[in-house]
Amino acid sequence: MERLTEVHEDAAGVSRERGTGLRVTWSDHLTAAIGSTPLRTHCPCATCKERRGDQSHAKPLAPKINRLNVLSASREEELDLIRVWAIGNYALGIEWGDKHNSGIYTFSHLRQLSEEANAHPANDTQD
Repeated sequence: MERLTEVHEDAAGVSRERGTGLRVTWSDHLTAAIGSTPLRTHCPCATCKERRGDQSHAKPLAPKINRLNVLSASREEELDLIRVWAIGNYALGIEWGDKHNSGIYTFSHLRQLSEEANAHPANDTQD
């Protein structure tokens, strides 16, 4: 396990678990293993939100560039957690095997994912 941070807001510790997800320990002693699948499924970047149907990005300020997507990454690459880094005192950045890295995972977002992971442990840790 790679140690990422000691204290950020309510998070007491975060570690990356060999590319399969994150283990987050909170100051209230809640500990959760959040698998790569729920992390990637709930990526908070604008592109992923739009793909999920989030209407908050339905009317962009700038015109969209239509890119031809010739090669796409495999599901394994999309879920391979390559790198994690701190963004200020409020969030983490994650780079995935397909080089996607624009999601800013706030600690409040990670707390929600932690609570969901503990409520449904079999669903969230399997990738």
